Amino acid sequence: MNSIESGLIGRPKPSIPKIFI
Repeated sequence: MNSIESGLIGRPKPSIPKIFI
């Protein structure tokens, strides 16, 4: 699972998913 995908699910790890949330 990529960091971007985890961000979309609601599991942000690095600061990358924050951009998509």
